[in-house]
Amino acid sequence: MRDRSNGGIDETGRRQSLASGQPSFRQNRHPFLIGVAGGTASGKTTVCDRIMQRLHDQCVVMLSQDSFYRTLTPEEMVLAKANNYNFDHPDALDRQELLHCLQGLKEGRSVDIPVYDFATHSRSTETRRVDPADVVIMEGILVLAMEEIRGQLNMKIYTDTDDDVRLARRIQRDVASRGRDVASVIEQYTRFVKPAFDQFIGPSRRHADIIVPWQSSENVVAIDLITEHIRLKLRQHDLIRIYRNLEVMPSNFQMRGMHTILRDRETSNSDFVFYADRINRLLVEAGLGHLPFTEKIVTTPTGHKYVGVEFARGLCGVSVIRSGEAMEAALRECCQGIKIGKILVHRHGKSEDIIYEKLPSDISRRYVLLLDPVLGTGNTACKAIQVLLDKGVEESKILFLCIIAAPPGIHRVCQTYPSVKVITSEIDSGIDENCGSASSTSRQRTSVSSLGFEDDKFSWQEFFNSDLPKKLGGLVALLLLSRVGVYIRLPGVDVDAFADSLTNSGLMGYIDTLSGGSISKVGLFSLGIIPYINASIVLQLFSAAFPTLKKLQRDEGAAGRAKFQYYQKLLAFAFAIVQAVGQLFYIRPFVDDFTPGWLAGSSCALVAGALALVYIADTISELKLGNGTSVLIFANIASALPASIGQLVAQNDSNDPTNVAVFFVAFALTTLGIIYVQEAERRIPVNYSNRYSSGNLARQSYLPFKVNATGVMPLIFASSLLALPAALARYTDSAALDDFSRTIGPGGPLYVPFNVALIVFFNYYYTFLQLEPKDLAEQLKKGGAAIPAIRPGRQTAEYVTRTLTRMSLLGSVFLGALSAAPALVEGITHLTAFRGFAGTSVLIMVGVATDTARRIRAEQAMAKYQDVDKLYDNLKL
Repeated sequence: MRDRSNGGIDETGRRQSLASGQPSFRQNRHPFLIGVAGGTASGKTTVCDRIMQRLHDQCVVMLSQDSFYRTLTPEEMVLAKANNYNFDHPDALDRQELLHCLQGLKEGRSVDIPVYDFATHSRSTETRRVDPADVVIMEGILVLAMEEIRGQLNMKIYTDTDDDVRLARRIQRDVASRGRDVASVIEQYTRFVKPAFDQFIGPSRRHADIIVPWQSSENVVAIDLITEHIRLKLRQHDLIRIYRNLEVMPSNFQMRGMHTILRDRETSNSDFVFYADRINRLLVEAGLGHLPFTEKIVTTPTGHKYVGVEFARGLCGVSVIRSGEAMEAALRECCQGIKIGKILVHRHGKSEDIIYEKLPSDISRRYVLLLDPVLGTGNTACKAIQVLLDKGVEESKILFLCIIAAPPGIHRVCQTYPSVKVITSEIDSGIDENCGSASSTSRQRTSVSSLGFEDDKFSWQEFFNSDLPKKLGGLVALLLLSRVGVYIRLPGVDVDAFADSLTNSGLMGYIDTLSGGSISKVGLFSLGIIPYINASIVLQLFSAAFPTLKKLQRDEGAAGRAKFQYYQKLLAFAFAIVQAVGQLFYIRPFVDDFTPGWLAGSSCALVAGALALVYIADTISELKLGNGTSVLIFANIASALPASIGQLVAQNDSNDPTNVAVFFVAFALTTLGIIYVQEAERRIPVNYSNRYSSGNLARQSYLPFKVNATGVMPLIFASSLLALPAALARYTDSAALDDFSRTIGPGGPLYVPFNVALIVFFNYYYTFLQLEPKDLAEQLKKGGAAIPAIRPGRQTAEYVTRTLTRMSLLGSVFLGALSAAPALVEGITHLTAFRGFAGTSVLIMVGVATDTARRIRAEQAMAKYQDVDKLYDNLKL
């Protein structure tokens, strides 16, 4: 506690708004805010005076915490007059007023500092006008103990003095200048000053950037270091003070001269490229300087030992097409044989889409130099950085290099990814909305960045000049090939009789629909893609039980995923053998001559057909027009649609158009409902502790949780289990199993409750199989992110678990309604032609159609970029 009983404003008050130096404040600059804290009589004021003396050529303002004590209540005034009020507690301060004044000065505004009268323990009606300055020093014992105040400071200093020295100074000061006796000073120190120091002031030293030992003699070295650092910061751009992950190369005459040439409209193309390459080379060298290194001792040609350094291995470059490719030559000149990946971000309107990426398979273990000459709005850069993070690259291992950067882009990238190092040669506030410098010509902007808003109008010329027609032709050819195999029938089978037995057979009819009718036709592709799907389901389930599989799929990058897919194909081969034999035994009553030779030959043919479909699915995926497995299922379902419509008309014996109308209206509403729910999501806001807020430039982050995050997997799992009794009944000729399968099959009394119950169970299970709350909470905690009002760690995991549980309930209701809708429509119309389609088929068709349309649009957008068709041949990774 500080003794204010002498009345009026003490000698500290004379420094409450003290300005030093004759130079006026440089407008349009953010001041450099310094906080100086420490225990009572620790030398804070002396440190501030020495800093101000050395910054005599700067405009400096010093504020004291003592100006911001709040007016005491009558009860508190009684305690204060009796020296029993604790002025060393944070609650004694008007923290909101202090924060308001600091923010005003930081924004370059003049503020009115209150004047506190310690005789009346209230604020005076007078105020002190303090104008903005280059440097603002805030001094007080509690400056670093208040989190909201610390957040405004650019430098935090703590003066550290021994407790005995501080007590001796306080006794000497209070006895000599304030007329106090030694006993009252010690009693006051023991009751208030020492406990407040132990609780608030001492612990605040861990927040200090610099701890200055200040004993009997002045620490001149520390003051010199502090003032030199302040002068360095004053010469830097304001954004460098805000973001520690931003670095601007020194602006010497050489750098300014090269930028002058680049911005000169009279500069020739050859000179422009030459000097841009020079800057690119300097940028790359600056980026390489941030790589970790280890000490290395080598022997020189003369036999002497030289102690040097060796940079860490594992580096690659990634250029943002097309502009970033201009920086690749400089990177290759500095790093011979370096791997360089590419990312293509297409901008349409105010949004961006990743439509192409080709990265080294082991990029998750590498440091990455991300190349893009212009950082304008930051949208493209954030998209590219997110791709790298999704590939497993650590945020701290990404270095973003650009020739010029605009403040909006710097704010966006540095806020969103505080561990990404941004290195630029110049900050240009004149970059316009098209990411070009206002001081450069359109020709130069095209040469440097090749960015801008693209025309989204469809062009037949661009369409035919791109690879899209060839890819679409290849897709159609592969789909036709997959359908041809359906009609290559196995010999010796009464196909018509078998097809009749599957009519209105519920789940078997549904499985027949997924295979495009290949089961009922007993064709070469009779197994369809089902073995591959079953293998995928089993491995996904095993991943939850076996951490090695989970790590292989999630943590080992592209190589791990390729190995996981290899295991999946091996398991699909095993499933194909089992299902081939089982299916052939299933159709045994319809085979003319069921011999071991026929069984072996037909099994080999079916397995070969299943593997051929897996190859076709992989080839479709390589075309980048959709997931091959999903596209094949879509084609199979769509191929059965005309026949189902014909059966629908034939079943309508009463020729009542109302039944058909109800059927198609229900079909249309189901489709619209699926589209709506598939796009629905809940966005949970996320805040970053080390993110700087700058008005509208602050970016709102969120976690998107889909209402139906599991897609059709719960429906497929439920259908598979419901189909099991029917298959067992066929194999065992069990009447009990047959009755049970009819009871839980489509049209049976227990079909809807059994189906919905299984869907709810599998939806809940598969939701948490895809997203583990504990892992998500740990990732958020490591990234310095937190959900508002939720503590990081365990509470975040519990909150995510509760949210996912509720979301899975909503998704289960949706999927349950989707599965029950066909039975309801069938009960009203008495039409069963679409029984095989159910809601699952519609959900698959809508999902695949949406995804394929998006990929086709991406391919069309990709055609707008010059020479993009050569990427696949020119990438040397």
